[in-house]
Amino acid sequence: TPIKSSAASDVYKRQEYENPDHEFLKEYVNYRIGKHFDYGLGVDQDYDKAKKFYEKSESALSDFSLGNLYFCGNGVEKDLKRAFQYYMKSDIKKRDNGYVQYKIATMYEKGMGIKENSDKAEKYYHMAFKSFNQMLKESEDDNIQYRVGMMLINGKGVEKDLKKGIEFLEASAENGNPNAQYQIAKIYLDSGEGDPVKINACLLYTSPSPRDCS
Repeated sequence: TPIKSSAASDVYKRQEYENPDHEFLKEYVNYRIGKHFDYGLGVDQDYDKAKKFYEKSESALSDFSLGNLYFCGNGVEKDLKRAFQYYMKSDIKKRDNGYVQYKIATMYEKGMGIKENSDKAEKYYHMAFKSFNQMLKESEDDNIQYRVGMMLINGKGVEKDLKKGIEFLEASAENGNPNAQYQIAKIYLDSGEGDPVKINACLLYTSPSPRDCS
């Protein structure tokens, strides 16, 4: 259940007064409040407030989130160069976030905010694949299953393996991921396998998530 940002802010301010040097409060609580404003969780969506709390946090997760704000142009002027800088800053602080590494890889591959570099793109895709698999050991998250599946299918950071990739997509789809459901339907439609009625229904009622502006 999402906490109300006003309540979280009150708790933070009280604890900050009692424990001014508490790193957990500075990093995690500010990040969580920022995320609530960013996604409109229990409060009105407010990118400006999200940005302010992310900046207070100075954590790796907040740097990643700030990168996303600049990448998408949410509440700020779209700035791919600055987005890339925040992604790199996040990865340097904590080299275990597959989402950060995947973003960096994509930007190197496409020359977005940084000079195109296929070698560095492949390096970061490989890092992302390893990080995603490590993250899956801790939690069978449908978004991570989707990412791993697509990387296997497209050969991003790993040798291409369609069969194994589909297995990850199916697991993600079963967990309710609309991106995975959409991709699985497309794969079955192209291959001529599966129930045509179910495939068409899946394509009709699901579509990739609009949150990722990449």
